[in-house]
Amino acid sequence: MHQHQQQEASNSVHEHPDLVRLVRTCPPPGRNSRCELTLGDGSLAQLNPSQLPFSERSTSTEWEAIFQPYLAAALQRHGQYTQSAIEQHLNFFTTYVVAWMGLGPSPDPTTGALVPPYPSSLTNDHTPFELSCCWKGSRQDGRAIVRYVIDLIPSSGEISRLAAFREALHVMGILEKVSQEQNKKEDTLSLYAFPSLWREITKKIIDNEQQTHVQPCTRCSPSGVFVAFDLVASAAFAKAYWLFPACQKTSTLLTSVEDTLKAAEETEPAMFSTLLENWAKVAAHMTANQDILQPRMLSIDATKYPVPRVKVYARRIFIDSNKFSDIEPHLSLGGSIPLPEPFRRACERLWSSLVGPEDSVPGKGPKYSLLLYDIPTGAPGEESGKVSAKLYIMCQEIPRVDSFVARKLYDNCPLLQDSELIKELAANSEPTAFICE
Repeated sequence: MHQHQQQEASNSVHEHPDLVRLVRTCPPPGRNSRCELTLGDGSLAQLNPSQLPFSERSTSTEWEAIFQPYLAAALQRHGQYTQSAIEQHLNFFTTYVVAWMGLGPSPDPTTGALVPPYPSSLTNDHTPFELSCCWKGSRQDGRAIVRYVIDLIPSSGEISRLAAFREALHVMGILEKVSQEQNKKEDTLSLYAFPSLWREITKKIIDNEQQTHVQPCTRCSPSGVFVAFDLVASAAFAKAYWLFPACQKTSTLLTSVEDTLKAAEETEPAMFSTLLENWAKVAAHMTANQDILQPRMLSIDATKYPVPRVKVYARRIFIDSNKFSDIEPHLSLGGSIPLPEPFRRACERLWSSLVGPEDSVPGKGPKYSLLLYDIPTGAPGEESGKVSAKLYIMCQEIPRVDSFVARKLYDNCPLLQDSELIKELAANSEPTAFICE
């Protein structure tokens, strides 16, 4: 989320202040948390929970009781928030957001561990919540912008993508009402979102789902839409993510993406005057590499409000090799996107340091990486008219302990050297492996 016109990290690792995003939970004393690490723009780190955090003495099965203490601790410990802002963010979370994650977990009859009732694809253990932190410049002095993302779970409990999309329409209606009410008041949370645009996108995706995706599908997760919030001071900047079917071919998915982007252009023509033109460059590259590139998500967010930001995520699937040289051509769209040397060098150095020679053997090491393509829309006030890309390293597929990964981040990302969180992970003597992505 943004700092009232938050700017995204540039490709330059050493020259631009917007560099690093790191996400991690604040585990209660004596308990570990599952983490997820994401690298992008040379150094983007994200650590998120996968194991359900709860007190052994607690009998509560509500998401609020499980996640609210984590969010509160992150706001208090890692961020730069006033007490009033903390209370506003927690009130929004408990009043609205927790209900969108569906029913709380229940104990497994054999192990006693809490198990989510819905098979969310947001995390490896189906937890419908991730907590993250973001470092955007040296002026933060190592303190973070706190962010979180949730999976929208059908209130009916129906396990299907169509049900998830319909639930998303309901949630987007709530977001529209809340943003209109909150932004008129003083001393309340300011919520920035594009709910009416998101609803039109969701309706188009529902049409595509019904026409092209056989139901029920045993291969695809029932998750359909994730919603995230970046918390900056007393403002929340919302982000929506639509998941594509995992079972479909790249050619089919590219058609669905284009149909969806056309719907966005038809809904807000002034905001998307160059969207399709810029998307065509990405689509052409994916078409030429259909065996190794697969679209996974579309996102439209409010982090640059009032300008919508459009992103398409794709997997770079490794077949015979997983070296950085196998990734670089897709970051540059075959050379059509100039990669600033500091960015390219940092990506190569981080990838090579995390993926050793033994991991480059087919069948070992990471099976894919995730690429993000930022698609300029042509909206008035948009800063850049050029397609850009990011790299996500899937650390759960790399056999490295957290301290090793953290040290490599510390070595290659100067901005992280002020982060107590990275220092803590780097100094960890336990062979933990909570970093996923």
